Amino acid sequence: MKRCWVLASWFALACSEPADPAGREAAPSGSAVEVASAPSSPTAQTSASAAVANVPPPIATLVPEQVAALSDQTEVTLHRAGAQLLVMTEKKVGRLANGGVEWSAGVFPGDSPAFGPTQLYWVGGEWPDSLDVLFRYANPRAPVPTYWPLTGKGGSLSFAPGGGGGFISGVARVGETTLVSGWDFMDGYRIMTARGPVVRRLRTLAATGCKPGEVTIPDFGPPPPAVNPYVFGSTSAGTLLSIGSHCDKRGPAAEIWDAKGEQKIVSLKEVGPDIDFGIELLPGKGDSAWLFTPGKSLVAFDAGSFKRLPGLAKPPKNAFVSSEGELFASDGATIHRLERDAWLPVAHLAWPTTFGSIASHEGAFWVTLGGRLKKLVPGEAVAFREGCSTPFVLLYDVSWKSEPTYTFPTTRKALSTFPDVGKLKLVEFNEGARRLGLVVPSKEVGEAVIAHVKANMKDEDPKLLCYQPASTREISLGAKK
Repeated sequence: MKRCWVLASWFALACSEPADPAGREAAPSGSAVEVASAPSSPTAQTSASAAVANVPPPIATLVPEQVAALSDQTEVTLHRAGAQLLVMTEKKVGRLANGGVEWSAGVFPGDSPAFGPTQLYWVGGEWPDSLDVLFRYANPRAPVPTYWPLTGKGGSLSFAPGGGGGFISGVARVGETTLVSGWDFMDGYRIMTARGPVVRRLRTLAATGCKPGEVTIPDFGPPPPAVNPYVFGSTSAGTLLSIGSHCDKRGPAAEIWDAKGEQKIVSLKEVGPDIDFGIELLPGKGDSAWLFTPGKSLVAFDAGSFKRLPGLAKPPKNAFVSSEGELFASDGATIHRLERDAWLPVAHLAWPTTFGSIASHEGAFWVTLGGRLKKLVPGEAVAFREGCSTPFVLLYDVSWKSEPTYTFPTTRKALSTFPDVGKLKLVEFNEGARRLGLVVPSKEVGEAVIAHVKANMKDEDPKLLCYQPASTREISLGAKK
């Protein structure tokens, strides 16, 4: 049976024959309808079935919807932990279930008189009995990054406990053992057991794995590793991965320990020139994982080897793995799923959006936008279509640096020379982000002002939409308002 390309929550919309919400052209006359009206015969019936089967299902357009369970404006992030989707605030952890949030009873240390408030910034492990969290203090000179077993048995591990430089590069699991990798000035880089039976995994040291002059060996304290880690984690099968720079000057590399502890260093120069700080490690099923650098590339790991994945038409802004082990990526306009080394579009976003985090769970996509948890639900596309009664020109997204009362003088100056400027209304509105646009009376005026903007404002790319903002701030195109 052919697999549906969208998730269950909009199954009926995506797998039926809706009224073209994305403005795509209808199937050419002479396809399924014409074949179905042909004389009945086994050959004709087979051809008709094949024609219908080869028509891909339409792709849903999605819009974010506020989650009632978190309508108190609590800021959250999303984290995948096996089959569970975890929701985390700065102070507590819960799981998403039945459209709501079930909070964990686990606690971590309170605020410190010396270092300030505590802030959770990562959660993993297994719900509900062995949740792992990372927290830090708000004091920028003494964040004291700390691993803490939120539930179940385990020991806490702090880096730079007295203040100063220190970080945790990741948490990994090997069977029943939880390992933490990090660094501070006092003890250097290390991998330590936090839960379960003690498992020792020693890094190749730069002093033995690098040539003289490639890396600086300190006079005091332990030498750095040959692979200076950006991120540390594991596959579901227990293979450890430490991704970073090799001997400082050899480029990106991975130090790998399989489940038995066998160790090797693999160069990533051929597959990951974009691998750098900020990289994410996304575990898949079995001994697989993906490396993702936002806005850049995706690299697949499978049973000890790496390969670069094909790129999207636009650089990916978000990537995530479902509980079924499927890899998804969003370029801000379309969500794609990886299918046999090819990207298949599964949903369009009504508005271009970069999410704080995104995940698939319970047959839907869940996102954080401005720190708020939202569910992506079927909505109306805003692409312009003939007969539209609300033509609208999207100019650009407003910079976060712009104050709330900013009047966009450069844009107003460019628009002031448009012959029909009196027919325009300049408005700021919010659709997942602050945006600037023009209410126009007709398609013709919209197309004319788009041409004018492109001719008078370098690098701008306005779009004609069919849209009416629900709430706006109007900016006068005359004197400053």
